[in-house]
Amino acid sequence: MTLYRPVGEVEYRQIVASGNRRFPPRGEQQPIFHLILQQSFAEEIAQAWWEQEICHIVCCYIDDAYISAFPVQNVGDKHRRELWLPSEEVPIFNDHILGEITLVKTIRPEKRDLHEQSTQPRKAAFV
Repeated sequence: MTLYRPVGEVEYRQIVASGNRRFPPRGEQQPIFHLILQQSFAEEIAQAWWEQEICHIVCCYIDDAYISAFPVQNVGDKHRRELWLPSEEVPIFNDHILGEITLVKTIRPEKRDLHEQSTQPRKAAFV
């Protein structure tokens, strides 16, 4: 299964530091690790939550047998679908990532809604 996640600059740097293999652990104030099933919904979230910050949309492929244990959550209409993992599950989730976490899109505050910077899926790296 392909999953997407909008991340801020700090989380993105942590992903890159892991060799694009792992999401960082959640803080105590973050009991749920949200993963998005559609890129378009991840972009919507980025627009709404990172209005003043750079936001990166990353994706990963996850082992279907493992991820099927988590029910899909509808958060509004049918295209707004997420998986919610308890934060303590993140290290186990990371062990089931197939390949690398890839950068799909970077959205910069000064370019919101008009000229979002889009890239083809690629290895997360600083430009």
